[in-house]
Amino acid sequence: TNAATATPTSTPTQTPTASPTPTITPTATPSATPAPGTIQGVVWNDDNRNQVRDPDESGLPNVQVTLRQGATLVAQTQTAADGAYSFANVQGNRYYTVVEFDPLYYSSTTANQRTIWLGSGATSAVNFGDFYSGKSAYLPLLVRATQ
Repeated sequence: TNAATATPTSTPTQTPTASPTPTITPTATPSATPAPGTIQGVVWNDDNRNQVRDPDESGLPNVQVTLRQGATLVAQTQTAADGAYSFANVQGNRYYTVVEFDPLYYSSTTANQRTIWLGSGATSAVNFGDFYSGKSAYLPLLVRATQ
């Protein structure tokens, strides 16, 4: 038979040691970077208070609009002469809150803030309606006591 037999030797044999074996390092699968998008809209004078911009209703200039992501202020702007505003190159695939601040002597017909999802490379419109509520004045009532 050809069976192996142990043969004792006087010289000790070195035990093989583990050596690092080159391996292929796994690389994370690249994910597409979301394309920037745009959030834009108009603040308009909603004369008839129906929450819809009608052809004869003009935009309101110089209205402050802010863009937030959670509690973080991302950007702020003011509306142009036609009531339009825009936030360009906004990171896509995120939730944002757009906040409009009513101009002096105006009240809202629509919500003053809206949270939206901006997809990759998308353009989202967020519009706000306000109406002129008039100047208010404090007039104290004076009562004269009579006897």
